[in-house]
Amino acid sequence: MLRSNFFLKISFITLLLKILFIFSIEAQADSNLNGKWVKISEGPEVFEGIETEILLNNGNYEEYNNNILTTRGTYITNNGEYIDQATHVFGEGINILLDWPNLFESKLYTMEEFFILIKPIFLEYGLAEEYNNFVERWSSPQTTYYSIQDDILIMTSTVYGEKVVNIYRKR
Repeated sequence: MLRSNFFLKISFITLLLKILFIFSIEAQADSNLNGKWVKISEGPEVFEGIETEILLNNGNYEEYNNNILTTRGTYITNNGEYIDQATHVFGEGINILLDWPNLFESKLYTMEEFFILIKPIFLEYGLAEEYNNFVERWSSPQTTYYSIQDDILIMTSTVYGEKVVNIYRKR
């Protein structure tokens, strides 16, 4: 019994190491993305007048709006796909995006903390389904297609069924 338990543990550890090795080979970040990128294309009207920058560094990203951190997370790339996962939001950055001062404290929230904080806001306006869609979207990895031409980064994604193209210049 002890012997079979030992071999089961060794088999599990070996399998885990193989998975981690394969993931580490496939889940790498394109080093050409490293650096600070400033959005130069116009986005949805709701975000007009907001300067957006993304800082990419070997699989980690931060997004800034008007020089205030908004989101932080991780990303991987694979053949022109950029797959990111937000891990944190910064309250003050979200206040800027929503144009709603003092809605959230000026601190980093995990995504789970943020979902708990925003639920009453959605529900107050009768937006339970929209809340569920929001949580589903932001708790799942997001895929964006990208290309780099000289110092220009073009990122194309689909958000709620709409094609969105963002163009950034390397700073």
